[in-house]
Amino acid sequence: MVGQGGLAGLLGAVVAPVTALFAFVDPGLAEDADCGRLIASAR
Repeated sequence: MVGQGGLAGLLGAVVAPVTALFAFVDPGLAEDADCGRLIASAR
């Protein structure tokens, strides 16, 4: 029982920071914005 708790704690301590890094990963699926056209329309 204690071994399972320790393993769960260790797994949580290792996995949580790694999964937090996924928020900063950009897979490149978004389309690029046409910045020149956006700036011209804002004027």
